[in-house]
Amino acid sequence: MVRFIKSNQKDNGIFKYKLKTSWEIMVYRIFCLARRSNGFGAEIEYQVVKDFCKKENLNYIEFFAFLKSLNAKVS
Repeated sequence: MVRFIKSNQKDNGIFKYKLKTSWEIMVYRIFCLARRSNGFGAEIEYQVVKDFCKKENLNYIEFFAFLKSLNAKVS
């Protein structure tokens, strides 16, 4: 079972269900790759999202905004 995990390796309580679709798995992977700590909290690295989205032919501006909103809900 794949779940979203916070950087402290504990279940964050938001994503307790098993990821079912390829979209959910892709979001999980890019979220984990792009999320990093900046000393004041967690942020999403734009360049990581842009590179990933170019490879997958996705709109990186919209995907970046989506990940930022997801990050705000998880933090």
